[in-house]
Amino acid sequence: MIIDNCTFPESLLYDIENFTWIDVSNKNSIKLGITPIMASISGKLISVKIKEESITIDKGKRFSSIESLRYFGTLRSPIYGKIEKRNEKIIECPKLVNNSPYEEGWFVTINPSNLDEDIKYLKNIRDCNKIFEETIKNLNIRCFKFFPDHELYEIGSECAATLLKLDELIPRIKNGEIIYLVSDDVTADLELERWSKESFQTIVDVRREGHFFHFLIRKENKTKK
Repeated sequence: MIIDNCTFPESLLYDIENFTWIDVSNKNSIKLGITPIMASISGKLISVKIKEESITIDKGKRFSSIESLRYFGTLRSPIYGKIEKRNEKIIECPKLVNNSPYEEGWFVTINPSNLDEDIKYLKNIRDCNKIFEETIKNLNIRCFKFFPDHELYEIGSECAATLLKLDELIPRIKNGEIIYLVSDDVTADLELERWSKESFQTIVDVRREGHFFHFLIRKENKTKK
């Protein structure tokens, strides 16, 4: 199910209070992760710490902590059981959680001890979609194809000035990084399309909400001819 561009697979169960999910397709090995709501609240993650394998986690207790430049928080397990496997990839590259919270960005698998009782308190997306919809609205959550590495809020600026800032930023960032740009210039979509062709940089997502344009721009390893 897609709610305001945020994806919530119908095959999963959700802890609506802690914004986590579990996959119960294998009841002996429960995969656990966070929703796009939590990934957006936290911002671009710079650190993920996960408790060691073979440790038993009580329901409602911390199994991980996450940190960004603006956020630090703990993640609590919705089920009781023993950690079987940690996702070492997200410890090495935390942004995988932001980019792919369901596939590459899962946290742990848990061998459950009381699954039938624990899942009584979890919801499938059909039963909690209205709650998530309200949460997304109230917290101003935005889900995009890629999670940004850099942000530019150019409100009240002419597009020419915005493009100048983009030209200054592009050489300072790494190839493949994503810039999130917000503009209220009425010509922003046309000007950004022209700029993209001239600069050989890729616009990977565009959205218009009211008077505002939202762009995701990926730096490419290309130069102007």
